[in-house]
Amino acid sequence: MRHEPQLALNWAVVGQWPEKARYERCSEADAAKLLIAIQDRKYGGLSWLKKPLVGLDVAGGQKILDMLDAAKVPAPVALWIRRGDDEEWRLLLASPLYDKLGQREANLKMIRALGPLHLDWSFSPISLQTTRQPLVRELRKNYGKAGDVSGLRLGGQMIGDRWVDDAYVYRIRWACVLCGARQRCYTF
Repeated sequence: MRHEPQLALNWAVVGQWPEKARYERCSEADAAKLLIAIQDRKYGGLSWLKKPLVGLDVAGGQKILDMLDAAKVPAPVALWIRRGDDEEWRLLLASPLYDKLGQREANLKMIRALGPLHLDWSFSPISLQTTRQPLVRELRKNYGKAGDVSGLRLGGQMIGDRWVDDAYVYRIRWACVLCGARQRCYTF
């Protein structure tokens, strides 16, 4: 905390409030100070709390994968991931389409496949990535031949070039999810 003076100040304010104080009246100014100290996004007393991944997120991610599989949009690596200071979960999908067609065309193919969901893509938590990304490469190297890793939880570690706070894995496959090819796949 000595390297983060604002965090120390906020914790000092929070520390002045014993548990029994929540049942007592206080001034509006004291209440405002406490709210500011708690809610500060970077240095607040609750900044260490992270948004949980819930069952609806997991079921929604599986529905997205099922739709992509049906549309023959391969995603051999698929997981919900929360990295570093990021409070939000992202559905990371790594696809060889990204490598073959480029970012724009691969995203368009994914958007067409998921069209019936009517997603607002400007706020979408879905992130289509290259299979060459260091995070994806390390996941495939470590878990790609391990069989079914669905439901695996990862986190609290560096994977590739990224710190991963938490992750929920749907699949990490070395082979193509559509045809089983272990090298370059030409089925799409």
